[in-house]
Amino acid sequence: ASGGAGAGGGGGDGHAVGDSNNAKESGGILGHRILPVKKKSYNKNEPEMYQFKLERWTNMGVSVLAAFASEEEADVQLLYDTITEIMSTCPFGGLHNIDHMLKH
Repeated sequence: ASGGAGAGGGGGDGHAVGDSNNAKESGGILGHRILPVKKKSYNKNEPEMYQFKLERWTNMGVSVLAAFASEEEADVQLLYDTITEIMSTCPFGGLHNIDHMLKH
């Protein structure tokens, strides 16, 4: 699988992941969320790839922290499952609830 970072927003039915102990120093990080695996065509002359994104939620909004893709669905699913498992151990399941977000 290959990965890359980018900016922008996202939606979807992702799982909540990650959290930061340095929210004030890091621009008010509220947490992280992993979006579901999807098939995507990046170039019409290339095969479709399986991909997912990792979002960072801050006081300023949502941005894509990283994107991962591969032609091999099993590779992407393994990485997705591994990141999801690691991040599930974070406080708040990785992403503060909406009441916390509205207070900050």
